[in-house]
Amino acid sequence: MADLKFVKPGEGRTLTFRYDGKETTVAAVALPGGVIVPAEGAEVNNTLFVRRRLRDGDLVEAARPAPAKTKTAEKD
Repeated sequence: MADLKFVKPGEGRTLTFRYDGKETTVAAVALPGGVIVPAEGAEVNNTLFVRRRLRDGDLVEAARPAPAKTKTAEKD
């Protein structure tokens, strides 16, 4: 089983996307392979690259969000 960590971008870390002459900046961090860690956080493999980003403050470890509760249909 892979060693996974839940991480979020460090404070002030942003990505700027340019497309079709427009520019958008969002709180996020890019990882190798095109993986984007959004402000909400993401579960990522605990690789050397991720450990370096954690050490440098680009990423911070965070608590996993609580699973959303779903309503179950009541039986008659």
